[in-house]
Amino acid sequence: MTLISLDQITKNILMKRGYPLQYYIQFLVYCKDGLREIAFDDKILATRYMCLPVNDNNAIELPNDYQDYTRVSVRIDQYIHPLVEDNSLQLVPNYDSEFNIEPYSNGVSSGANTNNSLLANYNYYLPYWWLVNWNMWGENTGRQFGGVSTSDTFRVNRARNEIKINEFLDVDEVLLEYISNGMDSDSATQIDGYAQMAIEAFAMWQFYLHNRTYSQAEANNVEEKYWRERQILRARLSDLTIDKLKRIVQQNQIRVKY
Repeated sequence: MTLISLDQITKNILMKRGYPLQYYIQFLVYCKDGLREIAFDDKILATRYMCLPVNDNNAIELPNDYQDYTRVSVRIDQYIHPLVEDNSLQLVPNYDSEFNIEPYSNGVSSGANTNNSLLANYNYYLPYWWLVNWNMWGENTGRQFGGVSTSDTFRVNRARNEIKINEFLDVDEVLLEYISNGMDSDSATQIDGYAQMAIEAFAMWQFYLHNRTYSQAEANNVEEKYWRERQILRARLSDLTIDKLKRIVQQNQIRVKY
């Protein structure tokens, strides 16, 4: 894959427009904003990998440029074992009487309903697990009617900017593969070469929009060019092929009996 830096894109704009180098910082900021805006919808930034340590709350802190995860896993020799997202995982830290974080397996010290007979000998709320394992057709999606406890789970906690790991999974580090939002990008940031024209169009739109010498109508024309470049970029990044289109049509054909 051919990569191009924001520095090259910025200098390319200046050369095309005949602007002096004193406009470099201004257009670099526009290109950085365009990169972040496009990265929200299109994967123009390479997926990043980070091996993060697990803290006392059995969670990993999210990177500053984190936008969304593609895979959360743990390393086992040369292989990785992917974890499964579980929205029922507890996010509130379990504090003891001295406000130290303790595992839930040690018991809850404040206001816990530990005498509930539904929790006895199972360590989870039985009716809840039975109900969530039914799909929209009334079919059970798990064996033993949901009575299987799994430890390879996680849950994203946006409020604390972390990913909570199941405390029964005894690991010291977690491999996080995520999509960057471009917040920490600079002039040396490498991106997909397909996105060059879209970023240049965004930079020119912002330049027209914030420059008093250009009218609103001129800025609107440049904005339309930017959105056309976004459509071209999305088409180039799409993995849709003729064979996939044929399979989509074939799978959605409905036979009508006359």
